[in-house]
Amino acid sequence: SRFVKRTNLINFADMRLLRHIIICIALGIGVLCHAQSPRNMDEDIRMAIPHYNCAVDEYTQYAPGAVMLGLKVCGYEGRTGWGQMLTADAFSAILMAGITQGLKYGLDRTRPDGDHRSFPSGHTAKAFMTATMLHKEYGWRSPWWSIGSYTVAAYTGVSRMMNDRHWMSDVACGAAIGIGSVHLGYYLSDLIFKDKYINSAYEAPEFSYDYKARHYTAEIYF
Repeated sequence: SRFVKRTNLINFADMRLLRHIIICIALGIGVLCHAQSPRNMDEDIRMAIPHYNCAVDEYTQYAPGAVMLGLKVCGYEGRTGWGQMLTADAFSAILMAGITQGLKYGLDRTRPDGDHRSFPSGHTAKAFMTATMLHKEYGWRSPWWSIGSYTVAAYTGVSRMMNDRHWMSDVACGAAIGIGSVHLGYYLSDLIFKDKYINSAYEAPEFSYDYKARHYTAEIYF
């Protein structure tokens, strides 16, 4: 779907600030919950399906990324070309892995099943990283790419809790790290390539007010 340009609008261009605030809040919640996780809620989630044992989350963490690459191979045009996309994805993966592993080994939190290095959830971080990559490249083409990718990522996080591998705070922080890493990775890539390889049809969503129509239009792009 194409975004229609509007005239006579008061544009609030820097929606990136809101996006970063939301990501930081999610990350902060995860960190604050690290010392005292809401165990009752954790138990409620695990007891939703007693004796849940499913290894699908080992694969769903990569599913959105596989879809993104498949679309690109098939010639379905995304936000950027191959070079800029792979550069942004490389930055994102390095940032995500560095932050996640640094916290895992630095904090060494005990998992619900007694194992080590629980905080944050690496599977959830990877799932939300690949979901955000797909969203960045193709979410502007159709919102269903974004809805589908984040649904898979959310399932991955919930599955990790139900498999007794993570606390809720592990998953919340992992999701924030995954999303934030991609936004920073694309920011760095855009600094290098500028607008050189961005699809000419691409238009970022906006938040605006049309004083003639007397309505607000909100298109928040995460």
